[in-house]
Amino acid sequence: MNKNKGYIYILINSSMPGLVKIGKTAKDPQERVKELSSATGVAAPFFLIYQRIFNNCHEAEKKLHKFLEEKGFRINTSREFFEMTTTDAINIVQTISDEKEDCEEQFYNENNEIKKIENIGMIYLEKGNDYKYGENGCSKNFDKALENYQKALEFGNTEVIWYIYKMFYRYNTSSYCGDKFYLNNFDKAIESLQKAFESGITEAADSISGMYFEKGNDYNYGENGFFNDSDKALENYQKAAKYGMKRAYINIGNTYYNKKNIKNAINAYQKGAENGVNLCYGKLGLIYTFEENYKNATNADIAWNNFLPEYIKGREEEVLIIGSYLFFSLLYKLPIDKIFLPIIDNSKKELIECIKKHNPNGTYNNVLNYLTK
Repeated sequence: MNKNKGYIYILINSSMPGLVKIGKTAKDPQERVKELSSATGVAAPFFLIYQRIFNNCHEAEKKLHKFLEEKGFRINTSREFFEMTTTDAINIVQTISDEKEDCEEQFYNENNEIKKIENIGMIYLEKGNDYKYGENGCSKNFDKALENYQKALEFGNTEVIWYIYKMFYRYNTSSYCGDKFYLNNFDKAIESLQKAFESGITEAADSISGMYFEKGNDYNYGENGFFNDSDKALENYQKAAKYGMKRAYINIGNTYYNKKNIKNAINAYQKGAENGVNLCYGKLGLIYTFEENYKNATNADIAWNNFLPEYIKGREEEVLIIGSYLFFSLLYKLPIDKIFLPIIDNSKKELIECIKKHNPNGTYNNVLNYLTK
């Protein structure tokens, strides 16, 4: 019988955020959990998240504690608590060699089922909510909320992705954590979401792209503590597109167009059109119909023949495309193509409302006169 054989275990406790307990036992680690949880002075039960059996658990623990102490993770030389993420703790235990290299390892949940990763994530998600809203004995602290959400993400909890995103989403005032938090934590949140994406959690792409898109808008319009900077706006829109936001191609094209870089605007609109963004066909139609040095009847026909059948009069941006077509046609005294007439007639009410909304200086009075005559 091998008297040295036993387990290295990793425990967490919701009342000790940021700490893990790493120790050894010759018995079933679940029994050790019960012993520790029943001790006087323990505010919440311990949870076993990982165990690995060693042929010499005493030597394994000795190596492990020595390494962690040298690296500055140990908070007290007489205690088995370490200030580190559970992911890092597991990774380090996995590096410890065993005498016969036949060790076994397991992850656990509350019901003694293999793999507790998602449940650990839920513990951290709920703790993040406690800090965000100041509930269950936690003072409101957005930084600590984000830290706990990030830990939830480390353990594969995909639900928390949406919670992280909402902290930075200004248009939901009940979830947005304020401009100061946004400025101080944007890069940190993006980094954790990118790590999740790279590890195979593809759901993170939507939040990453959404955050970059909104930051692009901040730079584009000079809002929410950001100065107007079209180059930085463009950079963020391009990152949004990289992570799958198709409509970002509209903003990339618009930014290039406003910078008088028509060639790059066309390329951006073309990519958007290829990805099914109908508005991009409308933008291309306007360029190929009216833009000097880029007029091309064939390309204009292709663009309009793709845009018009999918046109939705309830979408303001698409209504503005029709309004812009009317504006330039009337300005340059060009005949209105007959393929537009049914749509203009069917969208007259929406066109008038939209033009009035975007006509503070009377620029589009020619369109209003045409529609109301």
